[in-house]
Amino acid sequence: MKPLPIGWQSWSGAALIVVVNLIVLGGVWNNRNGGPQYTLELTERELRLPYDWRSDTNSDNSGLALELAWNVAEHKADLQEFPYNRLFNHQPDWLNAEKLLELGFVLPTGQPDQEDLGPNQRSQSREVWFLLEFDGESFRRELANAESRVSQMRASSATKPENHALEAAETNLSNLRKSESRLMLIDADRDPARLRKLHSSLPHVLLARGQIRAFWSGTHPSQSAYIGRVEFIQLSSINVAARWRPVFQAIPDAGLEAHPPRYRVTVAYGARHEPWIVDAAILAESKSSSASR
Repeated sequence: MKPLPIGWQSWSGAALIVVVNLIVLGGVWNNRNGGPQYTLELTERELRLPYDWRSDTNSDNSGLALELAWNVAEHKADLQEFPYNRLFNHQPDWLNAEKLLELGFVLPTGQPDQEDLGPNQRSQSREVWFLLEFDGESFRRELANAESRVSQMRASSATKPENHALEAAETNLSNLRKSESRLMLIDADRDPARLRKLHSSLPHVLLARGQIRAFWSGTHPSQSAYIGRVEFIQLSSINVAARWRPVFQAIPDAGLEAHPPRYRVTVAYGARHEPWIVDAAILAESKSSSASR
């Protein structure tokens, strides 16, 4: 078969780009047609700027996206004493074997054979819908647990001059109070409508597609079980339209240390549960802090 002439190759490439753009625009229209299904007012705690967005390497890039930050309730001892592990270990307490079966996973009875464990782990992944609650009971419970943990550790280590675990727990508590995301991933289902109906009493939630992986955890029979890990949430980056970019360009620099939020963002979610920004502004506290410097 003879290759197409160079001119035809150019035309076919351009046509493909047009078709792809039409598909993308059609998806955006379908999502936003009829207006937002719901909106959420979030802050920098939940929508983070890329760490290098002010750098020279990013100065010529006209695009900007905010990263969605979220948490899960994990009350394992090592995560309480070393809270930074939470960033890499998204294993909710509720994502147990019973929940995995409910989500359609096929789990062998008993402990899997060692030679089959690796392949089984890689194949046991499923796409699901997640429900995240914003600044609700689940976050307040997490904050209360962190406060209780610090109080207990302070009482038990009153005679110890140095306690690195206590320092880590205090840092975790401080971050939960002022800078950690208040979006808590609290449930998952294969049907988004059923998931929303199940939690209809919660006023501030969002739905998002994502993926869960099931695996066997532990080595001792009495302490081992199938558990699930949240692999990722789709659409976790929200593009900033050109009209909102001046807001973020005016944000005062806060360095890399944990800090209170500097801006708020109102995000709308459409019929396909895809987000877009409808409002953004610098918080008054951040303005006054910048002016006093």
